[in-house]
Amino acid sequence: TTTTTTTTTSSESDDDDKSTTTTVATPSHQHLTRVYWTTEAFAGEYDIPQCSPGTPPEQCVHAITSRFQVKDATWADMTHNAGIHLIYAGPHCHAPTCLSMELYNADTGELLCHVEPNHATSGDLYYETGFLAIPPCLWGSQDEGLLEPPFLAPNTTLLSIKRNNSTLPHTGEMASWQMRAVVVPSLMNKDEAGSTTTTTTTSVPEAVHNNNE
Repeated sequence: TTTTTTTTTSSESDDDDKSTTTTVATPSHQHLTRVYWTTEAFAGEYDIPQCSPGTPPEQCVHAITSRFQVKDATWADMTHNAGIHLIYAGPHCHAPTCLSMELYNADTGELLCHVEPNHATSGDLYYETGFLAIPPCLWGSQDEGLLEPPFLAPNTTLLSIKRNNSTLPHTGEMASWQMRAVVVPSLMNKDEAGSTTTTTTTSVPEAVHNNNE
């Protein structure tokens, strides 16, 4: 697609107005910035303690949680930006005990991403027994069959929940979110006095109690 802008200028000495037309092509791609967070409080790895003896395996679930703000996880200066549009959210955890990872907008209670790893059961290449395949959450255009990217302001609080099976103890587990987003700039408006104010184009929902922990 293209955007066409026509500018018309005139003066008292000119009999005719002068028009200048500029055509600018709309970019086909947008730059993605990194958004990264570790549920294990930047420990890198952590240990899964074994559940009490005699507990049924389906009830042996160990969970950790982390609350953080978008601006603290985004690898871009959010000081003068309105927020981000989340495009990709890929959780990272290890076989064989990883059960699920969830990401919530803690201010609204909205579930942004829920992923359960696929446990490989064959000896096929890249699907070897004992390994996990972890699909990401994706957002984009409706033409591609994707949901619209959620807008998250810099001060939006996110909640990460990671669950593991704890039938047996497990060391070296991870619970990170490897994400990508499009930075949404603020609109800079100057008033008649020359001062500058910042406004955003997207409203943030009012906070509601989150019952998902």
